[in-house]
Amino acid sequence: MITGRSKVLKVVVAQDIGHAINPIDLEGQIEGAVVMELGSVLMEEHIPGQTLSFKTYSMPRAKDAPKIESILVETEGSHGPFGAKGVGEAMMGHTRAAMLNAICDAAGKRITRIPVTPGRLLQALRDG
Repeated sequence: MITGRSKVLKVVVAQDIGHAINPIDLEGQIEGAVVMELGSVLMEEHIPGQTLSFKTYSMPRAKDAPKIESILVETEGSHGPFGAKGVGEAMMGHTRAAMLNAICDAAGKRITRIPVTPGRLLQALRDG
C-alpha cells in the first residue's frame, strides 16, 4: 500500500487436460502460460517512443515467477490424440482475471488498466 508494488506469491491452477500423455510437459505449458499472464498484469507494456527494444521492455524472468501448483484434471474425451486436450492457450485470460481480482481484494480498489504498475496502483488508491 505504501510502494504500490504488487507481487504474485502463489498460483494454483486446475486444468481439464483430457488424458495426460506427458504430465511434465503439461505442467510446463501451464507454468509458461501463468508467467505470460503475470507479465501482462504487472509489467509488460509497449510505450511508443520509449520502448525501443527488449532492453527497455520489461517482461518476467525466472526470478519473477511465483510458486505454481498445477492440478491436472483428467477427463474422458475424444478431443485429441488418445483423449488429450490443448492446454497452453486454455490458460490465457482467466489467470489474468484472477490476478487482477487478487490485487483488487488486497488493495480494495479495482484497477482497470494493465499493467498494474506501482504508479497506477498508487494513483488509483489516491483517487479513492
